[in-house]
Amino acid sequence: GGGGGGGGGGHAAPAGGADAPAQGKRRTKKAKRASAAQRAADEARAAAAKAPGGGNWARLQATLQQAAPAERKPKGGAAAGKGKGAAGGGAVLKSTKEQPVGAGGVVPKHMLTSSLAIDCEMVGIGASGSRSVLARVSIVNEHSETVYDSYCKPRERVVDFRTFVSGIRPHHIKTAPPLEVVRGEVARLMESRRIIGHAVHNDLNALQLIHPPHLIRDTAKYPPYLRESGKPMSLKDLALRHLGTSIQGGSHSSVDDARATMGLYLLHKKAWEAALAKGTALPQRMATAGDTHDKGGRRSKTNAGKTTRK
Repeated sequence: GGGGGGGGGGHAAPAGGADAPAQGKRRTKKAKRASAAQRAADEARAAAAKAPGGGNWARLQATLQQAAPAERKPKGGAAAGKGKGAAGGGAVLKSTKEQPVGAGGVVPKHMLTSSLAIDCEMVGIGASGSRSVLARVSIVNEHSETVYDSYCKPRERVVDFRTFVSGIRPHHIKTAPPLEVVRGEVARLMESRRIIGHAVHNDLNALQLIHPPHLIRDTAKYPPYLRESGKPMSLKDLALRHLGTSIQGGSHSSVDDARATMGLYLLHKKAWEAALAKGTALPQRMATAGDTHDKGGRRSKTNAGKTTRK
């Protein structure tokens, strides 16, 4: 009996020894995956820093973290919410100015923050190309992540692509989804959320959408961002003055413009929302001499009746 027990004990030992190498292999695989993920993250950061405007957006992110330290990304990263509980169609990150993500993807639920910033690019139709229609729409969240970015193919023939401003070229919209598709996806993303924009009525008109007024935050109308005369400033000037970020150096990027608009909102989010919640007047500010002069030192001739240039 004792010999049998000893044999049993001797038989059990190799099984336990076999588990140890297996566990070691699993740990090694996990370590390799973690190392690969870290290398990919480092490469992505390096690429972002080298990309046009990368340094500007790095500074913007730092500004936003200082302005809203409580705003944090959900745990788990983008992969945690992949394919779960999307509020509607759309696309996830990986957007570039030349090749934005198209329609039909799924937005992870954690990326749909309570506030979303929107910006659109237009092209011209009609005899002289003076009628503006939607050609691209971009939406970013409170972390400056792109949650939706799609070109849109107009129903009518485009007469003026306005490429020097819009960045839109014929090949961008050749196979793009129609307005009906883009509008439906954007509407689902916007539902019950605060929408941030600069002269945002232009974007909503292009999308042919109506959003509840109490959920709209327009940086072109927010008192601390107005000139002393009460007239709006351009988004380009606001971004440079308040975020230290240069945008619209050439043709526009709707992603960059939406990020700048969100950055402006987050700088004043606490005071802005507190005033609205209490039903009190929006915060005012003391005027500065620069508000009434252009870069050449001459007084601004901005027409109060005109929509602010985006």
